[in-house]
Amino acid sequence: MSRTRPPRDIRDRRDQNTEGRPLQEESVFLGRTISRSLKILAGAVTLIATSLGIVTAYLSLIPRISVSQTQPLDPADPFSAQFIVSNDGPLGINDVAFDCAILNVNTLHNNRISTSYIRPKALKDLGMEVGEKATVPCVFRSAFGLSPSDLITSGDISIVVRFRPDFVFWEKHRSFRFRTIKAADGTLYWFPQPYDRLPKEPPHQ
Repeated sequence: MSRTRPPRDIRDRRDQNTEGRPLQEESVFLGRTISRSLKILAGAVTLIATSLGIVTAYLSLIPRISVSQTQPLDPADPFSAQFIVSNDGPLGINDVAFDCAILNVNTLHNNRISTSYIRPKALKDLGMEVGEKATVPCVFRSAFGLSPSDLITSGDISIVVRFRPDFVFWEKHRSFRFRTIKAADGTLYWFPQPYDRLPKEPPHQ
């Protein structure tokens, strides 16, 4: 028996359905790919935003300590100047201690002192709330027994602040370097200078 071919209009509709199916499948695949990419992108943006939030919160709690110098009380002795330590951070600090680290000091009688530390005994185990300040003397002359006539000709020192921030169980320290600059009248004044690290840790007393 011979098979009867379906009418032409039925064959045309079959051909149209066959041609449209791949396009339909490709459209569905493309939509799924775009949706998956958008989800990955949204996840990445959320992760980055969360990480930035954590980093910002951490940075906002980092202790901020500053040290400034005063005018010398005795124009002939730059070490008569006092150093003002300020707690500028968002948290209080505890167990605060200060060291005057002598990096290099020269005197009129050719005495040279370097890599030495002076710790004012009265200024240790202190607590400083936010915004509070402390005055730190660097009692160089009495610590090394220099005569009044042995004047300082140049100085390079670092004020080291040791402390433990609130809610933290370990100690931190910050170092602030100062060097002398001679004025027109011969008076030596301390000025802050950049400084990386001390040559060694100050000894605990």
